[in-house]
Amino acid sequence: MPTSTVTFALKLPSGSPVAGGRAAFSLSGFDLDSGIIIPVVVEAEIATDGTGSVELWPNISGLKNTSYKVTITLPNSQKLELGNIFVPQSDTPVALHMLVPAGALAELSTMVLTQAEYDALEAPSGQTIYLIRAEV
Repeated sequence: MPTSTVTFALKLPSGSPVAGGRAAFSLSGFDLDSGIIIPVVVEAEIATDGTGSVELWPNISGLKNTSYKVTITLPNSQKLELGNIFVPQSDTPVALHMLVPAGALAELSTMVLTQAEYDALEAPSGQTIYLIRAEV
């Protein structure tokens, strides 16, 4: 089964690195991709410079729209939720900070319409991404 390498560099609001701790990636449920993918938690150590990497199954290839919940546990045992991510299939490492926004956008619905159709909407939804197609 293919995996993708997800790398991360974690910093505190002060700019200093998160020195130690663990990053946990929890698949939201079982999925299907040439077999059944069982949802387990995959953990990675956070180095003293705040960096680390983890091998994850690229859930974007699955059939059940699963996501990974990312939880950071600091050395003082404080837990921080980074939200849900969708891991692409990639032969080169993928930076975690590039996946977090994709996870947030994936929860929105998408609507493709013309500019005239968009202008005719009474109240555009804040939970929808509107894609305006060119009229030819």
